[in-house]
Amino acid sequence: MFDPKTTLQKTAKKSSVALAQETAPSVSATPTASTPPAKKPRAKKAAHHCHAIGCERACPPECLMCAAHWRMVSRVNQRAVWAAYRPGQCDDKRPSGGWMSAADAAIAEVAVKEGKQAELDAWNAKQARIVEAFKRLAEGLQSAMSPEESSVADTPGASAGGSAKS
Repeated sequence: MFDPKTTLQKTAKKSSVALAQETAPSVSATPTASTPPAKKPRAKKAAHHCHAIGCERACPPECLMCAAHWRMVSRVNQRAVWAAYRPGQCDDKRPSGGWMSAADAAIAEVAVKEGKQAELDAWNAKQARIVEAFKRLAEGLQSAMSPEESSVADTPGASAGGSAKS
Protein backbone atom coordinates (compact mmCIF):
# COMPACT_ATOMS: atom_id res chain seq x y z
CA MET A 1 0.00 0.00 0.00
CA PHE A 2 1.20 3.48 -0.83
CA ASP A 3 2.04 5.63 2.17
CA PRO A 4 2.89 9.23 1.24
CA LYS A 5 4.49 9.92 4.62
CA THR A 6 7.12 7.16 4.34
CA THR A 7 7.80 7.99 0.68
CA LEU A 8 8.40 11.60 1.65
CA GLN A 9 10.76 10.59 4.46
CA LYS A 10 12.77 8.32 2.17
CA THR A 11 13.05 11.01 -0.46
CA ALA A 12 14.22 13.58 2.08
CA LYS A 13 17.07 11.29 3.16
CA LYS A 14 18.46 10.97 -0.34
CA SER A 15 20.89 13.59 -1.47
CA SER A 16 19.64 16.04 -4.05
CA VAL A 17 22.33 14.85 -6.49
CA ALA A 18 21.26 11.23 -6.23
CA LEU A 19 17.64 12.25 -6.63
CA ALA A 20 18.48 14.31 -9.71
CA GLN A 21 20.35 11.37 -11.22
CA GLU A 22 17.41 9.06 -10.66
CA THR A 23 14.75 11.38 -12.04
CA ALA A 24 16.67 12.96 -14.93
CA PRO A 25 16.20 11.31 -18.31
CA SER A 26 19.29 9.61 -19.62
CA VAL A 27 20.91 11.49 -22.47
CA SER A 28 23.39 9.75 -24.69
CA ALA A 29 25.86 11.56 -26.88
CA THR A 30 25.18 9.33 -29.86
CA PRO A 31 21.74 8.76 -31.34
CA THR A 32 20.34 5.28 -30.91
CA ALA A 33 18.21 3.26 -33.31
CA SER A 34 15.11 4.28 -31.39
CA THR A 35 15.94 8.00 -31.67
CA PRO A 36 14.81 9.40 -35.01
CA PRO A 37 17.20 11.83 -36.71
CA ALA A 38 16.36 15.49 -36.43
CA LYS A 39 14.23 16.67 -39.36
CA LYS A 40 15.11 19.74 -41.36
CA PRO A 41 12.42 22.40 -41.21
CA ARG A 42 10.44 22.64 -44.43
CA ALA A 43 10.43 25.85 -46.35
CA LYS A 44 7.00 27.41 -46.32
CA LYS A 45 5.28 27.71 -49.67
CA ALA A 46 5.03 31.32 -50.66
CA ALA A 47 1.47 32.49 -50.25
CA HIS A 48 -0.16 34.01 -53.31
CA HIS A 49 -1.25 37.59 -52.92
CA CYS A 50 -3.29 40.18 -54.79
CA HIS A 51 -1.42 41.73 -57.73
CA ALA A 52 -2.98 45.17 -57.32
CA ILE A 53 -0.24 47.68 -56.64
CA GLY A 54 0.39 47.94 -52.90
CA CYS A 55 -2.04 45.18 -51.88
CA GLU A 56 -0.77 42.26 -49.81
CA ARG A 57 -4.07 40.43 -49.26
CA ALA A 58 -3.89 36.68 -49.72
CA CYS A 59 -5.94 35.15 -52.52
CA PRO A 60 -6.04 31.82 -54.37
CA PRO A 61 -3.22 31.32 -56.91
CA GLU A 62 -5.80 31.11 -59.72
CA CYS A 63 -6.98 34.64 -58.95
CA LEU A 64 -5.18 37.72 -60.16
CA MET A 65 -6.50 39.90 -57.35
CA CYS A 66 -8.39 39.86 -54.09
CA ALA A 67 -12.17 40.19 -54.41
CA ALA A 68 -12.19 43.88 -53.51
CA HIS A 69 -9.73 44.81 -56.26
CA TRP A 70 -11.18 42.36 -58.80
CA ARG A 71 -14.57 44.11 -58.48
CA MET A 72 -12.82 47.33 -59.58
CA VAL A 73 -11.74 45.76 -62.89
CA SER A 74 -14.09 46.33 -65.83
CA ARG A 75 -16.00 43.34 -67.17
CA VAL A 76 -14.09 43.63 -70.46
CA ASN A 77 -10.72 43.29 -68.71
CA GLN A 78 -12.02 40.53 -66.41
CA ARG A 79 -13.13 38.53 -69.46
CA ALA A 80 -9.78 39.12 -71.16
CA VAL A 81 -7.88 37.81 -68.12
CA TRP A 82 -10.05 34.69 -67.87
CA ALA A 83 -10.02 34.09 -71.64
CA ALA A 84 -6.21 33.99 -71.61
CA TYR A 85 -5.97 31.94 -68.42
CA ARG A 86 -4.57 28.41 -68.79
CA PRO A 87 -5.32 25.92 -66.00
CA GLY A 88 -2.06 25.04 -64.27
CA GLN A 89 -0.22 28.24 -65.17
CA CYS A 90 -0.03 29.18 -61.50
CA ASP A 91 1.66 25.84 -60.78
CA ASP A 92 4.26 25.85 -63.56
CA LYS A 93 4.77 29.65 -63.45
CA ARG A 94 4.46 29.91 -67.25
CA PRO A 95 1.51 32.18 -68.08
CA SER A 96 0.97 33.09 -71.71
CA GLY A 97 1.88 36.48 -73.14
CA GLY A 98 -1.82 37.14 -73.70
CA TRP A 99 -2.58 36.53 -70.04
CA MET A 100 0.31 38.77 -68.99
CA SER A 101 -1.01 41.60 -71.19
CA ALA A 102 -4.56 41.20 -69.87
CA ALA A 103 -3.28 41.04 -66.28
CA ASP A 104 -1.16 44.18 -66.80
CA ALA A 105 -4.21 46.02 -68.13
CA ALA A 106 -6.30 44.96 -65.12
CA ILE A 107 -3.54 45.97 -62.67
CA ALA A 108 -3.18 49.36 -64.39
CA GLU A 109 -6.94 49.92 -64.37
CA VAL A 110 -7.13 49.36 -60.61
CA ALA A 111 -4.12 51.63 -59.99
CA VAL A 112 -5.71 54.45 -61.98
CA LYS A 113 -9.04 54.03 -60.16
CA GLU A 114 -7.23 54.13 -56.80
CA GLY A 115 -5.27 57.25 -57.80
CA LYS A 116 -1.89 55.50 -57.66
CA GLN A 117 -0.44 57.14 -60.77
CA ALA A 118 3.08 57.52 -59.32
CA GLU A 119 3.19 53.87 -58.28
CA LEU A 120 1.80 52.87 -61.68
CA ASP A 121 4.51 54.87 -63.47
CA ALA A 122 7.22 53.20 -61.35
CA TRP A 123 5.65 49.79 -61.99
CA ASN A 124 5.53 50.43 -65.75
CA ALA A 125 9.18 51.55 -65.73
CA LYS A 126 10.16 48.35 -63.93
CA GLN A 127 8.19 46.25 -66.41
CA ALA A 128 9.91 48.06 -69.32
CA ARG A 129 13.36 47.37 -67.80
CA ILE A 130 12.50 43.68 -67.47
CA VAL A 131 11.34 43.50 -71.10
CA GLU A 132 14.51 45.25 -72.29
CA ALA A 133 16.67 42.86 -70.24
CA PHE A 134 14.96 39.87 -71.86
CA LYS A 135 15.43 41.39 -75.32
CA ARG A 136 19.15 41.87 -74.68
CA LEU A 137 19.39 38.32 -73.38
CA ALA A 138 17.65 36.96 -76.48
CA GLU A 139 19.91 39.02 -78.77
CA GLY A 140 22.98 37.73 -76.91
CA LEU A 141 21.80 34.15 -77.28
CA GLN A 142 21.01 34.72 -80.95
CA SER A 143 24.48 36.16 -81.67
CA ALA A 144 26.14 33.31 -79.76
CA MET A 145 24.52 30.71 -82.05
CA SER A 146 26.30 29.46 -85.14
CA PRO A 147 24.87 30.72 -88.47
CA GLU A 148 23.22 27.35 -89.17
CA GLU A 149 21.52 27.28 -85.75
CA SER A 150 20.45 30.88 -86.18
CA SER A 151 18.78 30.24 -89.55
CA VAL A 152 17.00 27.13 -88.22
CA ALA A 153 15.78 29.03 -85.15
CA ASP A 154 14.39 31.82 -87.38
CA THR A 155 12.46 29.37 -89.59
CA PRO A 156 8.81 29.08 -88.47
CA GLY A 157 7.89 25.54 -87.45
CA ALA A 158 11.52 24.44 -87.24
CA SER A 159 13.00 22.67 -84.30
CA ALA A 160 16.61 22.83 -83.17
CA GLY A 161 17.14 19.18 -84.08
CA GLY A 162 15.60 19.07 -87.56
CA SER A 163 14.16 20.95 -90.47
CA ALA A 164 10.80 22.59 -91.00
CA LYS A 165 7.87 20.37 -91.97
CA SER A 166 6.58 20.74 -95.52
